[in-house]
Amino acid sequence: MEKKVEYKTDTLLDEIINFMDSTGIEIKLSSNATRRQYAPTATDLEWDQFKDTIEANGLDPRRKEVYFQKYESKEGKITVSIVTSYLIYSGRAFRSGKIKSISAPKIIKPEQNIDSWIGEIEIERTDIEGKITWQTPMREVNKHQSIWNIMPEFMLKKNTFAQGLRFYLSDVIGGLPYLQEEITSGIAESDIIGNLEIPEEQKIEPDPDEQEAKDKVKNDFLDKLMNQLMEIKTIADLEKKYKTSKKSYESSEMKDSILSLFASRKKQLTIEEIANKTGLAVYMVQTYIDESKSVSDGLISEILADNKDAILQFVEQATLFPAKNSASKTKEQSDSEEMAQEEIEQELALKARAEE
Repeated sequence: MEKKVEYKTDTLLDEIINFMDSTGIEIKLSSNATRRQYAPTATDLEWDQFKDTIEANGLDPRRKEVYFQKYESKEGKITVSIVTSYLIYSGRAFRSGKIKSISAPKIIKPEQNIDSWIGEIEIERTDIEGKITWQTPMREVNKHQSIWNIMPEFMLKKNTFAQGLRFYLSDVIGGLPYLQEEITSGIAESDIIGNLEIPEEQKIEPDPDEQEAKDKVKNDFLDKLMNQLMEIKTIADLEKKYKTSKKSYESSEMKDSILSLFASRKKQLTIEEIANKTGLAVYMVQTYIDESKSVSDGLISEILADNKDAILQFVEQATLFPAKNSASKTKEQSDSEEMAQEEIEQELALKARAEE
């Protein structure tokens, strides 16, 4: 059966990128269009390298099988990477027919310290006797930044999977680009890009699927953390939890969101504790603190420390606050109504003069 040919070009004079994809379909792409869309910041030499990678490995950039990435560091150093996805590794491996068995990557955790973890995968080929076990130590690949802090197990598994296949199935995928997760410089991480002074035209949009996965991981982490914080019932226990993971929290790209969750929960616990010590309703304590804007941190600290005078002072002020606030609002409403009436009268007078 004749293989299908995909042909896309700008003009008949355009150079053609011609290659056979992994399923045996012949692909013809417009060089001009591909460069504009997938490598707009590449120099001629960099483009030639990217194009050669596409043709030599049968990787289609339209299907997100290969990426061109170019970044500039704060020191002005330009870094160029051509990377692929772990899904391409697995697809090539399974379609080759040379995989007899392969285990899911697992993580060995000899100690609590993440850097002691070891990724492990077992691979057996159909054309070679025996099975190999490949191990990847976390300390050799962990970048301690961005997504590595959020999902270290998944990142280690992907690195272990890629390294094991590249070693034991080198005749099939040995020439493929490295995974984005394997780039040792780490500049492919989205939060690092945000810290670099990159000209707008050099910024590369992240892959939507990868970004969606990262966003889901972040949201799941924050939801889990919020549920954990809601189970904490004292300020002391809340502060203890923060101190236990302070280093990882402050190095995380979600630092602001994490601090916001802790601050919000601490405020809730503080209000509940004040309500318990003063005998006031929680809503009354919260309303007074939020709206009066006259409650000092010092007064709150004294109340939490069981200072009787501070507790009595707070009770008196919070109890009187609704009446004062109501009177203030009534006066404001009255002033507003008077001003509105004056404006109406002025408009009517101007209209009457205009008709005369």
